[in-house]
Amino acid sequence: MQLFPSLLCAALALGAATAQAQMTAISQMQDGAKAYSLFFFNPDRLPKEGFTLGTATSALNQILAPLARTACGVAGDLNVSPINCGAMHFGANQLFTYDREVPLADVVIPDPALARAVNQVFAVNFLSPVVVGQPGYFGPRNVQVHFDQAMAQFGMRVASVNGAFPDLALIETLRFIVSTDLNRDGVLEQVQIDQALPLGNAFVGIQVPTGFTDITLVGLGGASQAFQADEFSYLRTADFTSTPVPEPRTGGTLLAGLGVMTLLARRRAARRRD
Repeated sequence: MQLFPSLLCAALALGAATAQAQMTAISQMQDGAKAYSLFFFNPDRLPKEGFTLGTATSALNQILAPLARTACGVAGDLNVSPINCGAMHFGANQLFTYDREVPLADVVIPDPALARAVNQVFAVNFLSPVVVGQPGYFGPRNVQVHFDQAMAQFGMRVASVNGAFPDLALIETLRFIVSTDLNRDGVLEQVQIDQALPLGNAFVGIQVPTGFTDITLVGLGGASQAFQADEFSYLRTADFTSTPVPEPRTGGTLLAGLGVMTLLARRRAARRRD
């Protein structure tokens, strides 16, 4: 029965092929994932508008709840680094806050007082030239991301157009590089996944079930290799669900094939006895 080993190998190959994968939608993040958007809580405006940091954060998270996101507070709205959200830490002087026109803006704060005290910002891998005395764009550069725990999924929403500075050509592809124990033998191997970006903005990410604690983000294409990002999301390996079972049609076909091969084997054995 030479067909059976072939079919088994094909099934194992199918499982291996789905181990590392691209993600192109936030809906592909599994249950238990954490997603963050960046906000600057203005320390001068908060008390004037009747808020503390705690009450403003609570009110903002209620607004973000339908988006399945959490507010990540940053220390300033422009050119501030490092950025840390939950178990996720971006390399110092590699990713910066950015408050200019960005097509990623999507959070509406209906309370005027809260809107005056808090504003949504974004992350970019360059320093903005609008700071007085700063000679143009500084950077961009690759971005290192470190996680406190092993992650199986990571993604973010990335803009591929720039409204504030039209001369800043953004990236066309985002490369994800991680090291992971692919064969579960204690030896780390490098996994590299490239994600092409459509015009506008899109969620892009990777799935590596064997886990990773560090990731390098590399911008490719465009004159500057710069990117703007938001909605940073991750899922711990402890919360990751293994590759789903085959769909009913696929599973039924597999079982039917096994049944046919079993029947053929029995007939062959009967003929040998005869």
